[in-house]
Amino acid sequence: MSENSERTVSPAVPPGNVPAQRPARQRRPTGAPPPLPHPFRVTTTAWLVLAVLIVACAFLFSAQTAWLRLDDRVNTWFLHMLAQVRTSWLTDVAHGIKAAGSGWGVTVIGLSVVALTMLFRRWRHLLVFLGGLFFLEIVGQWIYFGLSGRARTASRSSAAGAGTRRRPRRSWC
Repeated sequence: MSENSERTVSPAVPPGNVPAQRPARQRRPTGAPPPLPHPFRVTTTAWLVLAVLIVACAFLFSAQTAWLRLDDRVNTWFLHMLAQVRTSWLTDVAHGIKAAGSGWGVTVIGLSVVALTMLFRRWRHLLVFLGGLFFLEIVGQWIYFGLSGRARTASRSSAAGAGTRRRPRRSWC
């Protein structure tokens, strides 16, 4: 405490008089949440720049062969580094995480998140969660199927094309 602070003493209340209780303090006089959108801060700008940079790198790495070769070399170097520090107990932990995170485990966790946000009536949180999942699904499909050129359609799969002969494309040039 500072030297200038003084201790305040409330006056004694006579036995018949009860002091008026203040209502709970609200954020705004109407009780409404603060207006949106909030102004951009440095961290918001940094996250947006990082997201754009990641998407741009995904486009660049999937489209250019030279970048793919560089990416393969970096990935190989990183995997060799991980292989040098591998231990048996950590491999067992990784297998357990893989088993818990595949199949129905992720589905149960996702549905429980949706159910709990509905139970606690956090509709904004639910909207952001579902919107984020939708956005990631769409962007992931664009990056994987649209950019890599390795899309597998039903006509190209081995099961659909078994026993059928595809005609070559005509060139009109």
